[in-house]
Amino acid sequence: MITAVADVGGTDTKLGVVEDAELLSSTTVPTPVGDVTALRRLVADFVASARTDHRIGATAMVVPGIVDPATGVAVHSENLHWSEVPFGRWLAADTGLPAALGHDVTAAGYAEHRHGAARGHAHAAVVVVGTGIAASLIEDGRVINRAGVGEIGHSVVQEGGPSCVRGGRGCLEAIASAAAIGRTYTARTGRVASAAEISTRIDTDPDAAAVWDRAVQALAAGIGQLQSLLPSELVVIGGGLSLAGEVLFAPLRDAVERRLTMQRIPRIVGARFGATAGMIGAAELARDAAKGR
Repeated sequence: MITAVADVGGTDTKLGVVEDAELLSSTTVPTPVGDVTALRRLVADFVASARTDHRIGATAMVVPGIVDPATGVAVHSENLHWSEVPFGRWLAADTGLPAALGHDVTAAGYAEHRHGAARGHAHAAVVVVGTGIAASLIEDGRVINRAGVGEIGHSVVQEGGPSCVRGGRGCLEAIASAAAIGRTYTARTGRVASAAEISTRIDTDPDAAAVWDRAVQALAAGIGQLQSLLPSELVVIGGGLSLAGEVLFAPLRDAVERRLTMQRIPRIVGARFGATAGMIGAAELARDAAKGR
């Protein structure tokens, strides 16, 4: 089945046509932040355009924030400034196709479980570390697709730690996200650097090494929390920070192994899909909608 999908981000929206986990075509456009009507029109127009060249069988849209896939409602997004938006119902009405709305990280979980690094695993977690942090959880061979599941970025890993955008302190996202790593390094040194740049300096820059280690330890604590609640045999790390590769994975494996005592120690690997994970996963949601799942 060929699907037309949208992966909405805080800055850009990726629009793609997908068949059997292969991206046939895609484009990236600015997200109309705060204007849900413009976003609705953007996605509907894309699907209509895709249908002129392809026999589209279903469509899906994935967004950040809190999402209720059962009702097709985007419950809340702090960064995109919306609450209680029925994107799923709109998408079905605008296109006349089977349609689904999902969480962007849950979509990454579908991509990795059905076609990527977590394929064949009954119990796994896909942890996406980028501007924020969230996880998609796989239990008994199925992705858990329910509102609020996997929001580990807002779990506390350091009491009294740095402030979180949601009002908490010491949240995982406020310490170990790519954005937080960059902020911490700048506050410590007065020099601006991205997490990607910091990852290349840890052998030569003591400040970079300290900031990186703090993030790794926080991420290990978050994975420990996951393992206590829903033990996984495999943890897949995705998102922009995963591009650091073994600079991230090697110390993270060590930190997780040291931290866990009675919990299962998972194998930690990098994701197969990068920036296309949301679109590939959205295509799986669209296929499921067409099958009535």
